[in-house]
Amino acid sequence: MSPLAYVPWLDIFLAFLFLGLVVLGFWQGLLKEIWFLISLYLGTIVASLYGDFVGSLIQRQIGSQGPEAERIASAWGFLISLVLATAILFTVLYLLLGHLKLRASLLALDKVGGTALGLVSAVALTSLTAFVLKALLGSVNVPEWAFVGVLQRQATTSPLLHLFDSTRSTLLATFRFWLPELPTFLSPPAP
Repeated sequence: MSPLAYVPWLDIFLAFLFLGLVVLGFWQGLLKEIWFLISLYLGTIVASLYGDFVGSLIQRQIGSQGPEAERIASAWGFLISLVLATAILFTVLYLLLGHLKLRASLLALDKVGGTALGLVSAVALTSLTAFVLKALLGSVNVPEWAFVGVLQRQATTSPLLHLFDSTRSTLLATFRFWLPELPTFLSPPAP
């Protein structure tokens, strides 16, 4: 067995992502974290509308067919659309509102509020990442890529992946009313 298999890569990645987003919330403060959550929400709307389209473009370029290829392409399309839309929207919000600052007397509120909203964004983004990872690792079969095989084996036993994936029904029930449609990879598979 490869030495790569003994390191819990998925757990390390998800833990660093979660903790990094909480620390980023503290560092950015309340206002920038509010802008980030607004841009993340708007980016999720854009990704839910156009993620399957971007995924179908990816699927056509790769040339694979079938329901599993469609779910993988949908996950990639959603991820690419989400990252691009969120980054663009956050940049626009920052350029428009970046000059706003809280007074020095509100610095403690800024940091505590930023940390609290950082925790909310960390749960949301880490859960979305877990959904995408589960969709990608659950159906990829590339025997030449040893690391992908290691990640696939770890996906079945990773406690953090299962923890964040267990929030799927709660997050989807909460946000379903605010999203125009769900991407294919988040929809339950057809029987």
